[in-house]
Amino acid sequence: MKIDYFVNAYKIFAGGSAMYTTYRLLEKKTEELVLDGNESILNAFTIGAGQMAISMAVGIGVAMAVTKKF
Repeated sequence: MKIDYFVNAYKIFAGGSAMYTTYRLLEKKTEELVLDGNESILNAFTIGAGQMAISMAVGIGVAMAVTKKF
């Protein structure tokens, strides 16, 4: 039972780390698109929402894959 806490904590840490890393990798490219000058506020919001959605998907995928039994 104690190992379940460790496994859950590890899943959260691995998923969070993957999500943060993906977010930081996409951030520079997103800023370049937003600061281009031709983008509207709606486009900037859409780009940011897409960036966060990709980051969350990667984090969840890593958290699920870490403890999957093959």
